[in-house]
Amino acid sequence: MKIFYSEIPAADYDTYTFPYAVYAMAETPDDIPSIYRKGFLPYTDIRFRLPAEPLFYLARSLRVRLDAFVPTSENRRIARKMADLNPRMEAMDKEKLRDDKAFMDFCRAYAAERIGDAMNEERLQYIFEHPLLNKIFVFRGDDGVLGYVWAVDYPPVLHYWFAFFDTRYFDRGIGKWMMERVISYARGKGYEHAYLGTCYGPKALYKVRDFRAVEFFDGEKWSADVKRLKAKCREKAGSGPDEWKRTHRRE
Repeated sequence: MKIFYSEIPAADYDTYTFPYAVYAMAETPDDIPSIYRKGFLPYTDIRFRLPAEPLFYLARSLRVRLDAFVPTSENRRIARKMADLNPRMEAMDKEKLRDDKAFMDFCRAYAAERIGDAMNEERLQYIFEHPLLNKIFVFRGDDGVLGYVWAVDYPPVLHYWFAFFDTRYFDRGIGKWMMERVISYARGKGYEHAYLGTCYGPKALYKVRDFRAVEFFDGEKWSADVKRLKAKCREKAGSGPDEWKRTHRRE
């Protein structure tokens, strides 16, 4: 793998803070699990010219330690709410859905309704063609498709990347149910970790609240300190110096 740094024009001479964005490139497929373990996630902002090799960015990534994962009472409650739909999940190779117009129309409609311009047609197609995306989880009920999860599956890691679901079942917690099903799939396969994306802001805290054995990357290491993570998610963005300075300030 290759790791490089890119300067952010936000120097703060008052506290001698000089920020850099950190990126990684996978030079071979064997690099991919190691890159995830270092806290990186796939970069897909198509406003920029991206390299041919998969590009990753360092962030406050969240993962589930699968050897310690068990469903919570909340997971079981949501499963009961979904039960009358007779839901089931199938893991499929991405290529098997390439020519399935109904599949892409479903994802496109969800993106337009729930995500907006951040997932326009160009970006949706870019992510589908991304070399890291290799697994689609298909969720069906007796009345048809309930949803899809686009995932990066490189044992022993699995990344729950993007979810698209029938919003009629939003109040049943279908999104959380799909996430739990994919996590349980990875656990059943004997994987080490399931990665759930970033964890910034109060809206991301459901991932921490509803799933056990979560860890976050704090810039140096993986931490299971959920109390600290919740506090960080409630901090005002861009306020104050970096964390090392805050924790080493002289009284």
